[in-house]
Amino acid sequence: SYDVYLKALEACVEASSIPEATMILEEMRSAKLADASAYNILLKAHALKGRYDKAEKLQEEMRRDKVKENSETQNAFLDAAARTGRHEKGWKLLEQMMKQSVIADKYSVSLLLKNITEKTEKTKTKRGLELVEKYIDLQRGDADDILFNSLLDACCRVRDIPRLERMLAKMRQFDVKPSPATFGTLLKAYGQRVDQTNVFRVWNDMKAADIGINTVTYGCMLDACVKCGHYATAEEVFAEVKALGLHKRSEERRVG
Repeated sequence: SYDVYLKALEACVEASSIPEATMILEEMRSAKLADASAYNILLKAHALKGRYDKAEKLQEEMRRDKVKENSETQNAFLDAAARTGRHEKGWKLLEQMMKQSVIADKYSVSLLLKNITEKTEKTKTKRGLELVEKYIDLQRGDADDILFNSLLDACCRVRDIPRLERMLAKMRQFDVKPSPATFGTLLKAYGQRVDQTNVFRVWNDMKAADIGINTVTYGCMLDACVKCGHYATAEEVFAEVKALGLHKRSEERRVG
């Protein structure tokens, strides 16, 4: 029956038995039982494994069989595009989903943001960042610290400080609490600009927030101090690191 087929498909995918899952889907197609839910199970498996080409081939089969795609199908492709470096396809799909009012998965959007670097074409960078800004306004419920941090980090990498500060203000507006990663990104951004006033402001804000400073945030502050030429402050920060024993953890990680 249809339900048994679906359970068998899910079991095969869970066990990473993709050839067997493909055979089951073929049986469902022969029996005229293959619908979007069945295809989506295998599509998600290909996405997780980064097999974008196989996902596309499966999409062609869906269209030949006149199986209508749904939001899960689109999200599976968005995830596959983000995981396999098909950035342009990913951004186009996200734009299309937003126009159709389809809820896009925030983790896939965060993955797409990680591929925006200073080497990315400026027009593509601008388009991607603007899309995510719009996405945040449309899907406010998905605008958590992970998504905001991914966006802030992308702004930092391309040195777009005005957008970074605008998104930080929106983060406060949406009542999303900053994490150590948020403060670390801000320290990197202002350190790159040799903006010592904002470096020290962020450092004091982080301490006042009492969120638990870690080796990464200490490292960001040390780097920002050096870039700003505040070597005495860098020594003070390193003294704090040593007093907390965090330098030992860093050494242990490097050795491990």
